Amino acid sequence: MQETWQSIILRLKYELKYVAVFSFFINILMLALPLYSLQLFGRVLASASIDTLLNLTYLIIFLLVTQACLDFFRNKLMQQSGLKLEMDLSLSLVSQAIKDSAREGGIHKQSLLDVREVKSLLLTPSTSAIFDLPWVIVFILVLYMLHPLLGITATVGAIALSLLAYGVKRAAILTDNEASQAVITSGMQINDILRHASSLQAMGMASNVARHWGKSHKHLLFLQWLVADKISMMLVLTRLVRTLLQVAVIGIGVGLVLNQQLGAGEIIAASIILGRALAPIEQAVGCWKNWESAWSAYKRLLLSIERAPEMIKTALPVPKGEFHLENVIYRTSHHHAPILQNISFRLQAGLSLAIIGPSGSGKSTLVKLLMGIISPTAGRIKLDGACISQWNAQELGQYIGFVSQDVEILAGTVAQNICRFSDADPKDIIDAAIQACVHELIIALPQGYETLLGENGVQISGGQKQRLALARALFSKPKVLILDEPNSNLDPEGEVALAIVLLNCKENNITVMMISHRAGFLRQMDWVVCLRDGRIEKAGPKEKFISDIQEISQQTEHAVEEVDKTEAMKQ
Repeated sequence: MQETWQSIILRLKYELKYVAVFSFFINILMLALPLYSLQLFGRVLASASIDTLLNLTYLIIFLLVTQACLDFFRNKLMQQSGLKLEMDLSLSLVSQAIKDSAREGGIHKQSLLDVREVKSLLLTPSTSAIFDLPWVIVFILVLYMLHPLLGITATVGAIALSLLAYGVKRAAILTDNEASQAVITSGMQINDILRHASSLQAMGMASNVARHWGKSHKHLLFLQWLVADKISMMLVLTRLVRTLLQVAVIGIGVGLVLNQQLGAGEIIAASIILGRALAPIEQAVGCWKNWESAWSAYKRLLLSIERAPEMIKTALPVPKGEFHLENVIYRTSHHHAPILQNISFRLQAGLSLAIIGPSGSGKSTLVKLLMGIISPTAGRIKLDGACISQWNAQELGQYIGFVSQDVEILAGTVAQNICRFSDADPKDIIDAAIQACVHELIIALPQGYETLLGENGVQISGGQKQRLALARALFSKPKVLILDEPNSNLDPEGEVALAIVLLNCKENNITVMMISHRAGFLRQMDWVVCLRDGRIEKAGPKEKFISDIQEISQQTEHAVEEVDKTEAMKQ
């Protein structure tokens, strides 16, 4: 993947070289109009020749049309380069964003935003001023050729505009950086608020949360106003300086004409050339913020490409499903103590394992390690004797079925969610639904398998989501089935369906690992591992645990009954 990304960036640079070639001829043709004015006042007026006037006019029209065509093709090439850049990189960047988000447990999409930033710059016509900036020196030299005073005036003006742009940019950069960070924070906050809209509305928190968000958003708007105010001031001053320079050039030119050091046509030519020389600087003043942010995005994009090589791995045989963990330790920079430490066990293919333990004991982290989403800090996790890191992530995902505790259903149809948005045979989709005992539930929906589910499956209940997720996990005919609290939202019918699935897995020699605290499902497991504070507290066959869990359940029920009796006596 890295080579592909690098070739895309190299192609972008190659295309921008052609943009620079177009810019060369465009700026050469910019001199046509000043030369036309010189010829009119120097040759046509002196000779009073209509034929010369017509011929020069035909020529200038041809040159101006040619310049316009070159300008059009230059902009079109830049736009195509930007669109192709996002088109070629977006698929790989989305895949990388999914991996980063899964590994870090948050939303990581900076690379996608960066490529869009670069694309937007290339799609903006004012970006061509970047390629015109070197020609400022050429046009100023032409003014020196007309007369040194005109060249000096243009030089002073260009320096003044550049210093003005740099000064205001320096004054606004700290506020702009703070505003950019505030935009990211505000976006994350509003996403989090809307994600929990139902709970906020139910608990009457909507107005309080909106008021809290409004305070931070008001600060963001104030920062944006400060940045916009400074940019507006910069633009006004830039226009003023440019206008004063044009007045100065015309005034100096008239003075030189009166002293017979310059012709009338040269005044007009000097005015046109000065306007062309200052145009890129004026555009740079107005667009520096966009250019700077796009350049930063481009540098971040290059770093993303450099740090994300995808090694081509040899395809391994279809696994049987045997796991072996050897002294696995996992820690993050956010925690001083390891989240998991010295985890060792072996699970033979076709057997089932229950992972139990209190909240925060590391169960979900262990599941991520088993699926290869994150890598252990130390120790090894082997599937059929090969370390998880040796498997191609895409292939490994086809051999593992997974149902998470918080089921993620994507916007799309029921069939698309079951087949993992692949171009699957409808028969395979229905077979997976039947195996998950969810076929009858699906055909009872308004459009059956074609029922559209909203974002995160808002059209169906939590229990239905879990049952659809189970069908999705079974779709690829996995060799390993990993279940993280798969019965947290299930009704009795759903629990029966899950029990049937677990029985079928045993008959089909599918390795099962399940996080659950319910004794009923422990009876269908072969082995149990109990975690506490990131360590294995106890492990063994299921019989050692069922009696303990039943005893705890009975104690809990007894405590509830005592509370109920106390409340009844009070009443």
